[in-house]
Amino acid sequence: MKNCVGENTVILSVMNGISSEKIIGERYGHGRLIDTVAQGMDAMKFGSKLTYTKMGELRIGAEDASQKENLEQVAAYFDEIKMPYTVEEDILRRLWGKFMLNVGVNQTCMDFETNYGGALEEGSRAHETMLAAMREVIALAGAEGIRLTEEDLEEYIAILRTLSPEGMPSMRQDAVSRRPSEVEMFAGTVIPMAERHGIPVLANRFLYEKIKEIEASY
Repeated sequence: MKNCVGENTVILSVMNGISSEKIIGERYGHGRLIDTVAQGMDAMKFGSKLTYTKMGELRIGAEDASQKENLEQVAAYFDEIKMPYTVEEDILRRLWGKFMLNVGVNQTCMDFETNYGGALEEGSRAHETMLAAMREVIALAGAEGIRLTEEDLEEYIAILRTLSPEGMPSMRQDAVSRRPSEVEMFAGTVIPMAERHGIPVLANRFLYEKIKEIEASY
């Protein structure tokens, strides 16, 4: 996108995971960014057909003072065009919270070949695996200085319950369409970070291995 970036460009990355802002900041400058999370949508896209029951919203915020002017300008623009958004006081916590959710539900739905309803079925192996993977992210976040708690987990599970139970996250859609998945952004990020902190992440290792097997079978 280098030829599209000018003097006054503000960059928002809605890509899943916790690495895109760092990568973009290193290339274009941290001050050009505002951190962004897209959440609360259940969009599914197969071929040229897009369906959803929940539009979702953007959560935006400034990590530090260098991003505050950008944040104010983007918020004013979103007000003008009536874009659903919320300004987060602690955007890093929100980024990690969404990361926790995706590590759990995206990988679980792909691994167990299920949808949101299947991942939320209490007592099922899919549900227990999803929760275990999310709790591993809570432990990792704490080691990285990010305050995630069981309350955050419960908040995101509650968001999942508002989505269509027949819907499926992006990684399950990848598997159905036989595309490479985002596993490296999820378990592929969790595992090496956990190794540095000496944190066991058995659920994420299990999901990583199974997803790689699925991709190898395409």
